[in-house]
Amino acid sequence: MQGSKLYVGNLSYSVSIDELKGLYSPLREVRDAERAVLEDTNRAQ
Repeated sequence: MQGSKLYVGNLSYSVSIDELKGLYSPLREVRDAERAVLEDTNRAQ
């Protein structure tokens, strides 16, 4: 089965990757999670 990507917006800057995985893992297997990061500030978008 090929994986799908889910894009989630309006998250707090303090949300960690582990928290994201924990939120969605009861719904479906989470293989990987990423946050978009601004290059100039190195902060999550």
